[in-house]
Amino acid sequence: MIENQSVTTMTMTQRRTPTLLAAGLITVISLAPEVHAQSMNDARELFKELTQTKTIISSEENEWAQEKASIQDLLSITREESALLQEKIEALNKNVTTTDEDREKLLNKIKEARDAAGSFDGVVAELEASARELIPFLPTMLKSELQPLIMRLPKDSAKTSQSVSQRMQTVIALLSQMGKFNGALTMNSEVKELDAGVSVEVKTLYLGLAMAIFTDASKEYSGYGKPGADGWTWSTVEGPAADKISTAIAIYESTVDPAFVKLPVDID
Repeated sequence: MIENQSVTTMTMTQRRTPTLLAAGLITVISLAPEVHAQSMNDARELFKELTQTKTIISSEENEWAQEKASIQDLLSITREESALLQEKIEALNKNVTTTDEDREKLLNKIKEARDAAGSFDGVVAELEASARELIPFLPTMLKSELQPLIMRLPKDSAKTSQSVSQRMQTVIALLSQMGKFNGALTMNSEVKELDAGVSVEVKTLYLGLAMAIFTDASKEYSGYGKPGADGWTWSTVEGPAADKISTAIAIYESTVDPAFVKLPVDID
């Protein structure tokens, strides 16, 4: 097991790719002169699954874009209605000829607007809870980058003094950045402490938020990491497994020819 230490070099290179596509592109058998027909069939099946995955992810992204647009429209309408009602109240207060009946109607409209805002507050609270649950699964470098947004999340959605619009802006920005990282391959240089207490600078390739692989410059130390509710856990590998990890990272960096590599890691 290996624990993350402070990031010494932050070199993030993100490439947009769906999570399953990111993991799948590197999880196939290495190409070799003796590749046989079964390997080709496996490759075709993999590409078929990747195509289906792209379709599902694209559909989910479109649905989220529509929901986000609806939420923003609702916020805009609520602001406009509140401002209009407030102007009317101020005008009525200055007009001595305003009747009690008109005032009552206006107050009722204000109450309806506030009730609508209260219902929307519940939606924001649910999104904030989802964002808080995802934070432990973030890599250290991403968590550090998103810290300003994380600090703006209210600890208790029911007792916050922030406005609904402020909270919505925060949670949308936070979830958007998480989704962006989860849909890409990201390389980062960082220091890891090995079981023997030796600290080694390694290149870590994150396959979205699903898993990560790493190796050092000498290719002496290689391994993988997985996220969990208590953070990321890291393990080292040796022999052929370490060679596959080093090869996969070299392919990502374009220092060797492209090839299919089956990583020695299972994704839960």
